[in-house]
Amino acid sequence: MAEKMYLNMVEDGLNYYKRSFEAKTPKIKIKHAKKSLKKLTRAVISGKKLKLKDKIPFLYETITQLNILIATSYGQLGELEDLVKYLKDGLISNNNSPTNKKKYQRDAFMLVELAKIANQINQIETALEYANKALKITKKLDTEDHIDILLDLNPIFIQALEVNDVHSNFKSLVKLAKKTKRKEVKGEIYFRYARYLFEVKKKYSKCKSFLKKARKIFSSTNHLNTVKLIDDFLKIKFDKDGNPRESKKE
Repeated sequence: MAEKMYLNMVEDGLNYYKRSFEAKTPKIKIKHAKKSLKKLTRAVISGKKLKLKDKIPFLYETITQLNILIATSYGQLGELEDLVKYLKDGLISNNNSPTNKKKYQRDAFMLVELAKIANQINQIETALEYANKALKITKKLDTEDHIDILLDLNPIFIQALEVNDVHSNFKSLVKLAKKTKRKEVKGEIYFRYARYLFEVKKKYSKCKSFLKKARKIFSSTNHLNTVKLIDDFLKIKFDKDGNPRESKKE
């Protein structure tokens, strides 16, 4: 009887889970997802009593996905407090999910989002705490996920004036850029790195080299607005003879 009740809770929870993903508006998504969350949370409690240890991690995986769905839906509604709450709840439930690549991807996503939110509201120390946790996970992810995380997080380290982290992140991005097949992303990395080389490292020849690489990529992909941005940067930062306007020395 107890096992049948457990199975019914799981079935009901998964039905609401499916409906939450099929819902057309954030409010309806939240409504169904919360019902699913309630059913599956009860199923976890029941499953533990029944000693169904092999089933529990997969319930937690779905619970984590529900927390993420609810969080992002609240984000669409502009409700920051609830967004943060469900991302934090998601991190907790994800601890009990099966250990695999998708688990690390979910952790990274939630940590990056929390870091960005904290940074937006000027909670710099909190933003750095989440950002550093996210960086530790990148070693477990593939190239593309690693790149996306670094691109999202490096502005936080820049704003916090964490010089060593910024330098390390850029070095990693440039190495990873050689592996990615996403041309626009590679171009974006080179453009960001070029600006960093000019503004921070004062390595002007190297800056021009990466600007040239970025420009070539964006020209080949017909991103003319970005090509113009690069050309404007060159005109502003270098004189007609190609010398940096800030200094005449390398």
